[in-house]
Amino acid sequence: MVELLLALAITGLVSAAITSMLMAVSHGTSSRRDLRTVVTRGRVLDSRLTAAVRGSRAVLENGTDYLILWSGDVNTNGTQDAPDLSEIRLIERLGTGIVKSYAFPDDWTQAQIDAADESYALSGNPAGFFRTETSDAKTAKSFTGKRWALDVTEMTFQLNATDPASITLVSYRLSLQAGELAEQVVGAASPRYTSIN
Repeated sequence: MVELLLALAITGLVSAAITSMLMAVSHGTSSRRDLRTVVTRGRVLDSRLTAAVRGSRAVLENGTDYLILWSGDVNTNGTQDAPDLSEIRLIERLGTGIVKSYAFPDDWTQAQIDAADESYALSGNPAGFFRTETSDAKTAKSFTGKRWALDVTEMTFQLNATDPASITLVSYRLSLQAGELAEQVVGAASPRYTSIN
C-alpha cells in the first residue's frame, strides 16, 4: 500500500512538472506569435501611409486619427490645379482600432464620378472643412473604405506647415497592439510635389 501511494505521489509530481512546462512553452509561443503579428502590422501600415503621402500632391487636412490627401489632377473632367472630391483620400482610424482608407470606388465609371464629384479651393477653407466634406461623402456612399490595419490604438500626424500648398513633410506616430505586446512606429514622408503651380 505504501509503495502504491509513493508511486501515485511521484506520478502526480511528474504530471505537475510536465503541465507547467507545457504552459510555459505555450505562453512563449503565443508571445512570439503576438510579436510577429504586431511588427508585421506596423510595417504594413507604415508602408501604406508612406506610399499614400508620397503619391499625393498635397495634404489638405489632418487631425486626431485622420489625414486627408489630394492625389493631384488625376480626373481629366475635374477642375485643374484644385482638389476634386474624386481626387481626395481620407485615411482614418476608427474607434474600433481599424484604420481605413476612403476614396471613390475603383469600379466607378467616368459618368458616376462626374455625377458625385465636387471641386474645392486648395487653400483658405475653414478648419475642419475637408473633414466635413469627406464625412458627407462616406454618408452618401461616394467614399468606400478599404481596411489597412487592425488593433491600432493611436495614430497622430504632424505637418511642417498649415497651408496645404506649403506642406512638405508629414510626420506620424502609430501605436499597435497584439495580445500583451505593443509596437510604436514613427515615420515621415513628403508629398511628391513641394509646391502647387
